[in-house]
Amino acid sequence: QAYPPPPGWPDQAGYYPPPQAPKKKMSTAAIVSIILGAVILLGAIAAAVYFFVLKDAKDPPPTTATSGTTPVSTTTTTPTTTRETEPEPTEPELSTYAESVFSLDPYEAQHLGANPVYYYQHPFMDIAIDLRGEEEAARMMFVYPTSTGFWVTHRQAISYEYGTLRDYPAGMDVAGIIVEVDLLSESEQQAEIADIIARRLQGEEVEVSWVPVKDGALYVRDNMTGGPDPAWYAKELYGSSVFFDHAYLSEHLVESVWPRPVPDQTLSDPAAEWDRIVSMLQNNPARFEWRYAMPPYSKDPAAGLNTPNFAFLEDLVTVPIYEYGTVDLNGDGVPEHLVHCCCDSYEYIERYGYWAVFTETPYGLRLIGFNNSGENDLIYWDDYFYYIEARGEYGNNSIFVEEHPIPVPSFDKRSLEYTAFLDLYILINHEEEGNSLDDWKDWVLVPNYFTDDEGYEYLDYFVIDSAEYWGLINLLDEGLSGKATVVPIRTPYTVPAGEQVVELQDPYTVGSFVDYMSVRYHFFPFTEQDWMNAVLMEDVLNLGPPLTYDKVESLLPHPELIGQ
Repeated sequence: QAYPPPPGWPDQAGYYPPPQAPKKKMSTAAIVSIILGAVILLGAIAAAVYFFVLKDAKDPPPTTATSGTTPVSTTTTTPTTTRETEPEPTEPELSTYAESVFSLDPYEAQHLGANPVYYYQHPFMDIAIDLRGEEEAARMMFVYPTSTGFWVTHRQAISYEYGTLRDYPAGMDVAGIIVEVDLLSESEQQAEIADIIARRLQGEEVEVSWVPVKDGALYVRDNMTGGPDPAWYAKELYGSSVFFDHAYLSEHLVESVWPRPVPDQTLSDPAAEWDRIVSMLQNNPARFEWRYAMPPYSKDPAAGLNTPNFAFLEDLVTVPIYEYGTVDLNGDGVPEHLVHCCCDSYEYIERYGYWAVFTETPYGLRLIGFNNSGENDLIYWDDYFYYIEARGEYGNNSIFVEEHPIPVPSFDKRSLEYTAFLDLYILINHEEEGNSLDDWKDWVLVPNYFTDDEGYEYLDYFVIDSAEYWGLINLLDEGLSGKATVVPIRTPYTVPAGEQVVELQDPYTVGSFVDYMSVRYHFFPFTEQDWMNAVLMEDVLNLGPPLTYDKVESLLPHPELIGQ
């Protein structure tokens, strides 16, 4: 029932019942007539009971005298029929990876692509966002709890702006449409209402909703008056019926309940879902990236002028390529499904693609692994993923090795090791500017001869912290050699001509991990032959300034090995 709004709430739905109408007093005559009527009614009931029930009742038969012997009584056993009961419904069995992803906190789970979150309980307030029964919304909403409520946006809005949902720092400003929810006291509420009235009188369009709760009222508003954002254009492009504004949120804000509700998830065929993903990749990868909140590398051919990821696409210098495949990584009989995107971008920004790893659950696919760089092979061993990336410019380079468990945690909880490769000319320039090189005297110089993909030959001299280098290499070699699974990649430069979407190459078990590194990253010195020519930087500096290539080459123990 809709009740009138409280005083001072113009144009708002009410929330409390109206006062009851005053009751009339009865006269003495009316009271007497009621009593007489009740007596007559009781008499009529008694007569009816006698006539219909007691009139035909028989006296019980007389009992016979008992003798000293007890008569033997015979008992007829009536066979009983056992009714078969329906077995209690049991929860479907979950794999290890499915259990780990379902155990995540909602505010962590929402970072994993389109993994659904059905109930957002505020960490310290008695309010929540209830999306049970709203499957699409549960896959798209991103919620950040604030000190007074929530702010809400689309996961796709974050992907379009930041290029990553997994590594987006929750709470950082998003340029897209935001819904803000704040719990207000009565005085705060009245002040906001007065401000809204004043703004409307000045011609400003102000759309808000109020949700009454036991501790006050939830003030719900959005910034849609600023115009559509990329998530809105994507909604229109893909025909989604869900968009988060103040009206939608006001219908799903609830007071907290205890115990916390456990959403009933709908059973879904993960194999059929994977088939749909493959179909999307083959026909329109942009739809897949929108549907699963992936970084938006692909342009939808139907987007026209309102391309949701227009700004993102401006950073790319190649068309992205996509690879897909299925492999049982841990041998438990439950397959993992892999999507690899690879692209090239301008030097000032790193947009090199991504890896996405899904596992099968009784409720469909769930994202368990993600890396925001598609320029590296996928390496797996013993429930951990490893991603190796070469980074740097202008002679200052590094190899980074990132390790993460399943499901992939936030960046600050992922292990990251690295070793630096400093080109010799950097130190030569540093010395020419009048600087000391003593900070590098404990490092080593290692020559590296290699041929690039276009056939050009190079000879570089790298200055390396040998303790740091061997610490990382020994860790990888001992931990992964002969055990790790490698899924190799293609790039826009190595994919078969004319192809954009292809199946992944077959995975393999790596042999010596040092050998793998020397082939995969041949532009750095990883081979034993390279290190046979290592020279202590201190020995070079002892020759006196200036630092030159000739002085380094004069100290090489095996110069004949270079280029062999």
